[in-house]
Amino acid sequence: MAREAPEFASRRIAHRSSENARAQLSNLYGVLILSALMFDGRDADSILETAANAVSSLGAFHTEATYRVANGTLVDGRDPGRKLDSRIDSLVTANLGADLPIELPDGQWRYAIALQAVEGCKGALVIRADIAPSADELFLLRALTQQTAAAMTNADLLKKERALTQERECAIQRLSATISELTRQDKIHATLTAVSGSGSGVQGIADALRELTSLDVIVEDVFGNPRAWSGGREPNPHRPIGGDNREEILRRAAAHGTPQRDGNQIFWLIRQKAKILGVVLLHDPKRNADRLDIVALEHAATVLALEFAHHRVLAETELRLRRDLVEDLLAGTDNESACLRAEALGHDLLVPHTVTVLHWQRGVSGDAIATAARRWATNARMHSLAVRRPTMTVLLTDGVPEPSSLYRAIAVDVSCESGSIGIGSAAATPSELPRSFAEAQRALQVQKESMSPYGGRRFEDLGLYRILDRAGDRPEVHDFVMEWLGPLLSYDRKKNADLVMTLAQYLDCGGNYDAAAESLTIHRSTLRYRLGRIRDISGRDLQDVEDRLNLHIATRIVRISGMRLSQE
Repeated sequence: MAREAPEFASRRIAHRSSENARAQLSNLYGVLILSALMFDGRDADSILETAANAVSSLGAFHTEATYRVANGTLVDGRDPGRKLDSRIDSLVTANLGADLPIELPDGQWRYAIALQAVEGCKGALVIRADIAPSADELFLLRALTQQTAAAMTNADLLKKERALTQERECAIQRLSATISELTRQDKIHATLTAVSGSGSGVQGIADALRELTSLDVIVEDVFGNPRAWSGGREPNPHRPIGGDNREEILRRAAAHGTPQRDGNQIFWLIRQKAKILGVVLLHDPKRNADRLDIVALEHAATVLALEFAHHRVLAETELRLRRDLVEDLLAGTDNESACLRAEALGHDLLVPHTVTVLHWQRGVSGDAIATAARRWATNARMHSLAVRRPTMTVLLTDGVPEPSSLYRAIAVDVSCESGSIGIGSAAATPSELPRSFAEAQRALQVQKESMSPYGGRRFEDLGLYRILDRAGDRPEVHDFVMEWLGPLLSYDRKKNADLVMTLAQYLDCGGNYDAAAESLTIHRSTLRYRLGRIRDISGRDLQDVEDRLNLHIATRIVRISGMRLSQE
């Protein structure tokens, strides 16, 4: 074979060298392209996977394993949860940060290349090939791992930066929310404090709570009656919190210590220490109320407690002052001081006043009677003062009440008709009120002792009773009664009988047997027998006009004197 000319051999070598150079440049260009992809914002795990996949494009070898340093610990880059217990694992772990060949029994070439960065080792790539790569190929692999390490460092920095940015944004959001919450809390405090001192009362507080929460507001008193509402129509009918089980619901709420939900409403107690004064509630059917709405509700309940307590103190003080004034007027006081005290309570005593006394059977509250009487006086366009006593209720009015109208109104209000009313004559000045009071008591006594005890009577309509002394202790009155009823009174006392009462009822009924027997709840024959005994004992003729008149007057005197003559 002819030998190749030297110049041709030289050309062939130069050509081959040129091709190798172009291939090397092409591979290096590929590494640069991969590097650009690695810096596009992907995370470190994705970068490591990209590098591992690109190894086979640089020569006849592939990636045996990948490792990554995570939180200071070396982990499998493809399976972070895998326990590192293989021969390759132990060699890489022991020589982390250094490039080293790895020899295994299979005789294949393996090489661990550290992913070394400025701040430290990021992991390692283990490359496997059938034969050892050339120096150029190894250079490309190291270039790839260097770019990979740099890209992973950059990814970690970006991750930290993103985490810091996110944390900063979260902190800003939390700070903004805190500022917003504090601002709203300050508004709640300032608004409710301002309305509390403005004198706008319960309604003003309800309106302020409505403005703060954008929810309808209702304020109930301790009995469940609506005292104020804001934001919607007046509830009609209003269902109080708890309904029929209100007392138990409020007790549980007090024990729980925080606002409670009752259906579509959130409520909290208005209370002074342990005493419940009422309830304030938010109408929240869509459950939009947030924590600060609850804070506003609690603050409103506190302000309302002060308002309720203030109203109660004022009411109790005014009630006491009115009661003291009425008692002094009934006992007797000078006109000037009485008028000044009444004026301070908004009542004018310079006009004539009338005293009315009211008595209902046991079981009817004196407060209920006083309330009903004042309501009637207001409807009759009269100004009134009232006081409750153990056995009666006393009403002062700047006019003369109509007995039957007043009686019917109270009977309806207290759901009881077993009541009696006595009305005195008008007193031109406060100093005359004791006289009107005495007259009212006289009229009440006569009403209670009459055939129809339930109803009302004016002193001015008493007729004969106006000239009879209630005590019955004048000598001429005493002698008159003893002259006409002495034997009957003596008989009743000794025999424990009631002939005087039978005679009184018979005469009050105008001598009608049936009416008298019915009023005494006895048989007609029993009445006839008793009347016979009365004629025998008294010696009086019940058919004689003069005898009947004197006997009737005598029995009336015994009645209005409290029956004390019967004990003599």
